[in-house]
Amino acid sequence: MESQPTIVNNSTLEITERQRAVLAGIAAFIRTNHFAPTVAEVSANIGVPSWVINRELGALMALGFLAYTPGKHRSFRVLREVAS
Repeated sequence: MESQPTIVNNSTLEITERQRAVLAGIAAFIRTNHFAPTVAEVSANIGVPSWVINRELGALMALGFLAYTPGKHRSFRVLREVAS
């Protein structure tokens, strides 16, 4: 059984609206499909190029919102979600 992500108060965060959209999109994809999206799927859902998504994913991982297993396809895990 997977652990549930921690919900964090918006006032304590320093992430951009695009990063919020990426994080929400990944969380929604996982809830709906029960597996993680690829970078291309995140890119298509958000409507920005994959190189931009890669940059945002890197920032979200550095901030502790996302994790992934290197070399494993579809391995993004949401560690913390942003409260609405």
